[in-house]
Amino acid sequence: KADVQKYIDSVHDVYERFIRDRQSLEAFDAQHHPGSPAARASQGEPFLAAVQAVPAQFFQEGFFDTWDDLFKQYCKDQSADELYEQIDQLNKNLDVVELQLLREVASRSDSFFQAAATLQDLLAMLGGSVSNIRVQRQTLATADEHLCSTAGAVKGLQARRANLQATLEITKV
Repeated sequence: KADVQKYIDSVHDVYERFIRDRQSLEAFDAQHHPGSPAARASQGEPFLAAVQAVPAQFFQEGFFDTWDDLFKQYCKDQSADELYEQIDQLNKNLDVVELQLLREVASRSDSFFQAAATLQDLLAMLGGSVSNIRVQRQTLATADEHLCSTAGAVKGLQARRANLQATLEITKV
C-alpha cells in the first residue's frame, strides 16, 4: 500500500496539470465545435479529423524519406511572402494534428485513470480483507487458548470425579 501511495504522490502533480490541460482543451472545443464534447469522442475519431483537415501526403509512411522532394515541391519558384504563407499553412496543419492528438490522448487517458481508481479500490478492499483475516486469527487464537484451558479444567474435573467415585466405593464397603 505504501508503494501505491508513493506512486500516487509522484503522479499527483502531473495528473493535476493533465486535468487543467484537458479542461482548457474542452473549453477550446466548446468555442470552436459547440455540441461535440471531446471527452466523449470515440478512440481514433480525432485522428480521422486530422487526416481530413491535413493533406494525406503528410501521413504516408515514407513522408520523412521524401521530405526533400516535398519541400522542393512547396518551395518551387515562390516569393518570400508565398513561402511564409506556405510555412504558415504547414504550421496550421501541424496545430491541427497536435490538437487532434491531444484529443486522442484525452479520450484514452480516461480508461487509465479509471483503472488506477479501480486498482486503488481493490487495494483498499484487499487491505480491509487482510485486516479482517488478522482479527479473525486473533479471535481464533483466543478461542484456542480458552479451549485448551477449558479442556485442562475438564480433565482435572474428570480425574477428581474418578477419585471421588473411588472414595465413595471404598466408603460403601
